[in-house]
Amino acid sequence: MSIPTEYTSELDYETSKLVHSNPRWTTIQCQNSAAFSFGSTHTSGSGLFELVIPSSVLNLSKSRLQFSVTSTVATDFQVFATNPAQYISRVSLSTLSGTLLADINGFNKFAHMILPMSTSKQELDTYPQGAGSNGFVYTGAIATANLPKTLAIAKQYTRGALSRSDLPTGAVTVTTLTNIVADLARHPVQHAGISTFAYDTAATANFMYFDVALGELFKHSILSLDKLMYFGESLSLQIYFDAPQSFLFSSTLPTTNLSTNAGGAFSAGSITAPILQIYNEMNMELASFVQRKVMNEGIELPFSYVYSSRIAVATSTSHTIQQTINSSLGSSLLFICAAPFQTSDVKAAFVSNDIVAVARNAVTSTNLTQYNTFIDSIPVSSPSGWNVLNAEHYRANQESFVNGCAPLSLQEYNLFFTHVDNFTGLSLSNLAKNQTQINGMSLGVSRIWSAQWTFDATIAKNWSVFWAVQRVLSIKGGRVSVQ
Repeated sequence: MSIPTEYTSELDYETSKLVHSNPRWTTIQCQNSAAFSFGSTHTSGSGLFELVIPSSVLNLSKSRLQFSVTSTVATDFQVFATNPAQYISRVSLSTLSGTLLADINGFNKFAHMILPMSTSKQELDTYPQGAGSNGFVYTGAIATANLPKTLAIAKQYTRGALSRSDLPTGAVTVTTLTNIVADLARHPVQHAGISTFAYDTAATANFMYFDVALGELFKHSILSLDKLMYFGESLSLQIYFDAPQSFLFSSTLPTTNLSTNAGGAFSAGSITAPILQIYNEMNMELASFVQRKVMNEGIELPFSYVYSSRIAVATSTSHTIQQTINSSLGSSLLFICAAPFQTSDVKAAFVSNDIVAVARNAVTSTNLTQYNTFIDSIPVSSPSGWNVLNAEHYRANQESFVNGCAPLSLQEYNLFFTHVDNFTGLSLSNLAKNQTQINGMSLGVSRIWSAQWTFDATIAKNWSVFWAVQRVLSIKGGRVSVQ
């Protein structure tokens, strides 16, 4: 066997030419320019905000979505969701001729469950985090809770797809709520995981501004496909904002557990119509190469496509949920995930996928003790199931969230629990970067996924179930199709 010879860099005289992308940012205004304004009694979502993306050579993943949130209530103290996904109930992308490329219903639940696992720690550290610390003051315009008092200031301290929970989001003097995640159980032990809410201790209006890359926010979808693309026609990106009770509310007492003090009125406010900054290719040689390849040779790319369902289970100690995954949905199943949420699905309870006895919205949850999941009645990975009381659920899911920015501990995982049946051999953060690699369990036939859950006391839950399949995008001669 011959042993190859390697030379150190000072002995390497080979030269090469680097061909790279040069971006030009194009601003796309929303078709509906009116803001989504809501009062304290508003209980419905925004309806449709459409952004029409002109045909060009572009990178969707690097394009950026921007919008601002304003509270106009000047009583009690305001509690804002810190992650942009929590504001969005549905997102879809299609060609103007009607080919659907992505459509995620319940996107805010999906992102709450999966986005932290799918985001690496390195990625999180590069995201804008908002104002830096409690000691930071910008001409007196930022409260001790780091919520800007004007939109102009909020635009200087934007937030990205996720915010670290070690970023102070409360007044220093309010020790029990320094890192607010809406339950007191987490406060005594700090984690460097994900923040879910920020609040202001002053009774005044506040602002928040989001500036986030599509690839950072909409992982496991074509919107996060990091490729220069040319579709040969315009695209329609549609955003639906959720009802305000899921992302903005007020509370009467900022000094103790939000779970029992979240009884203030819902907040009034508004969300601006979103703006899209498109990452266009300005290197004409490279753009022409992409156009010629697509129009003449054609391309076929595997990509991830997410489906969803919501299953309400009545009060019981034993919950059984089931989902049929039709073979027509895609070529293979990448992963399926499930999480239980409280039936009180507003305010802090909107992110209440805990499996330990903590309170959110003054509703006390109960302990999950045992569960198992099945494909076609065959256990996915454990014949006897997972004993939660022995922390087996944490070990069962570790391969999925390895290198992810959350969860970083068993305690954090218990408070934000999502079980993932992963059929790719990759962690979710690696899978999010490898959409075009053929992977997953074959869907040559339809599959039935099911799960059995046991709680130590009777309880009702709303189960959110999402599954990602692999589909194939085909573009040739100006025709776009998905198989």
